[in-house]
Amino acid sequence: MAFAEDTWSVGEAKIQGKPVVYKFINTAPPASIRQKLPWLTVISWKYDGSENNGMPPKIINQAMSSSKMLSKQ
Repeated sequence: MAFAEDTWSVGEAKIQGKPVVYKFINTAPPASIRQKLPWLTVISWKYDGSENNGMPPKIINQAMSSSKMLSKQ
């Protein structure tokens, strides 16, 4: 559950010569939210990035976008 005032960080790295991009919120949720929702979740999505300039194939990208939408509900 992200709020408009949250600050996000984006990191880039190379693993076995392939680009890896990750994004995360810099702070933990407020105590009131942590009490209601005690589990923080990390989502990682591995895919074959050997084609499409390292980006996921269209069908996987659509699935990733769908999961983002579901997590906002």
